Amino acid sequence: MEYRIAIDDLKRYSLKFSVLITLTAFVSTLIMESDYRIICFRTIMAFLHFYGAFYLNIQLLAAFVKRNKDYRSHFRFLLGVGLTTIFVIFSFVLTQFLINKGYLPNVVTDDRMQEVLYSRKAFLFIPFVGFVIFAIVHFFQQFVILAYATKQSEIELVRLQSANAETTNQLLKQQIQPHFLFNALNTLNSLIKKQPELANDYLLHLSDFLRASITGHRTDTV
Repeated sequence: MEYRIAIDDLKRYSLKFSVLITLTAFVSTLIMESDYRIICFRTIMAFLHFYGAFYLNIQLLAAFVKRNKDYRSHFRFLLGVGLTTIFVIFSFVLTQFLINKGYLPNVVTDDRMQEVLYSRKAFLFIPFVGFVIFAIVHFFQQFVILAYATKQSEIELVRLQSANAETTNQLLKQQIQPHFLFNALNTLNSLIKKQPELANDYLLHLSDFLRASITGHRTDTV
């Protein structure tokens, strides 16, 4: 249950962070380019790359938690980098396919980028892009998980402090009540000998008081 709530937080914050990155990409492209097709394409690709990486990492984290494995392991990090790299390759291939089919104009891709993708540099460039994207996603999500764990620790600390105060109160009451009862019985013993009628009234009031104190004290803390 704890990790499921953390994953829900990750989904919400990942979407917000992806939108922030998309806005950054939109503004930077708007400054550098004048063609609206290039601006729209790069903005959409920025969102798809980062939110796709976020989504992959969240699903990977959920799978590790479900199998009771350490979600901080190096294997998960390497697997995340690999999946993100495959996702980047798929997006590049899909983009080129849409350009070749005429669904996208040629202007959406840079000539220098095309030269890199169709050379040996692609074997270094694409994994590097996948690593950078996943590293940003990974460290952001680790920050969210740490913030959630800190919040849960604070809640648990407050709960323990409340339970400790309740326990202290119960111990104090347990110490006071026997003394009160002994004093009341001594008083009653004295009244029985000297003033029997007053002792009878005293006994009735004492009985009502003890009944009220027992039935009125209810708590869920043992």
